[in-house]
Amino acid sequence: KTDQGRAAYAVVEQLGSSRSSESHAAMRHASLFAVLWLAAPCQGWLAPPPRLCKAAAPPRRGRRRIPELRSKNDEDDLPEESIGAAWEAGLENGRNIGRTVVARFASPIVDDQGLIIADALVAGIVAPGLEIITCTALGFPLPSWSAVFGARRLVAPTLLRGATLSTCWFGGALSARLYARDAYDFPPPTGADDRFAVTFRRTLQAGAFATALLIFSTQLRLLVTFGFWPQLGDSPASDAEILRQFSDLVRDGLTEALVLLSWRMTRTELSRLD
Repeated sequence: KTDQGRAAYAVVEQLGSSRSSESHAAMRHASLFAVLWLAAPCQGWLAPPPRLCKAAAPPRRGRRRIPELRSKNDEDDLPEESIGAAWEAGLENGRNIGRTVVARFASPIVDDQGLIIADALVAGIVAPGLEIITCTALGFPLPSWSAVFGARRLVAPTLLRGATLSTCWFGGALSARLYARDAYDFPPPTGADDRFAVTFRRTLQAGAFATALLIFSTQLRLLVTFGFWPQLGDSPASDAEILRQFSDLVRDGLTEALVLLSWRMTRTELSRLD
């Protein structure tokens, strides 16, 4: 019995060792497959074989090179400008612009003095009078400045409002150099811009400056009326007055723009016909 038991124990040990060796082999195979499965996606991170990249350009290393600024003659690099020099250049440019703007008002170029009178009549009488006539004919409400001296007295308010409008236009015309001969006269010199284009552009510039002056005068009027700078929401009275002034401002601006632009283009056309 003892020999039989030992034989049986030996057989069991052989079976166990064979099973353990098989399990170890299976584990090694599984580990190998796991390593291959994990390493397969990483093959794209590695450089390809040199035989496949004979015609490929070598990869660039380091920082990207910034192109250097060269002078027009391509001889030397442009000199670096310091902050102080740039500051002084900016100040000098600002002074030049300021002197130019002041010179347009202090010593304006006026080649036709009669044109100043014609502009004053058109901006101060024709435009506000046309506004009153158009509103009356179409049944629109009249502007608030027309009722200053009563409901039926329209001549005096029109002249008073016209004086303000013509003054604002005169300032705008000076700022845009509309009284200089190159703004309306024919024939233009060789190589100069088209006279009608110059007239149109300068008239728009003058209108923009005149509108700014009219807005400023309206603000001063509100300040004198209420004693402070009113804003929407301060009181019902100030809100109503602001809306009235805004309506008058829009009406006057559109009327003046239409009338003065037509007049200035007509003046340029008359110079061309002469």
